[in-house]
Amino acid sequence: MLRKTPVIIPILVFACLRPLAAIEPARDFSGHWILDPAGNTQALSEPLERTLTVVQQDASIQCSTSFNGSTVTWSYSLNRNETQYSLGDEGRSSLVKWEGSALLVNTLVSGRENYTVMDRWELARDRSRLTITRQIV
Repeated sequence: MLRKTPVIIPILVFACLRPLAAIEPARDFSGHWILDPAGNTQALSEPLERTLTVVQQDASIQCSTSFNGSTVTWSYSLNRNETQYSLGDEGRSSLVKWEGSALLVNTLVSGRENYTVMDRWELARDRSRLTITRQIV
C-alpha cells in the first residue's frame, strides 16, 4: 500500500490544479487581427475598424482598435458582469456568454440611434482566423 500512495498523490494534485490551467486554446481570442474586406457580407453605413487587438485573461477580454483616427479601447467581462464603454458619441453596454468555444457578445448601443449588436466570435481550429458574425437589430 505504501507504494501506491506516491502515485495517487501526484494524480490528485494534478486533478486539483487542472481548473487553474491556462485558457483553453479554442476559447483564447488573443492576437492582432486584420479585417478581410472580402469576407464582409454586410453593407454598413460606417467604416469598420481595420484591425482589432485582443488581450484575453481569465476574467476579461481587452480590445483595442483605431476608430476615426484615434485608438479606442474597451473590455468584456467573462464572468457574466455587464461592461460599459463609449465609442464616439455612443454609449455601449455589453454582456457575453459562451456557447461551446464560441463567444456571444450582445451590446446595447445608445446615442443618435438605439440598436443592438449581436456578435458571435469563433476561432479557426488552427487559430489563423477569427470570424466575428454580426447581426444588428
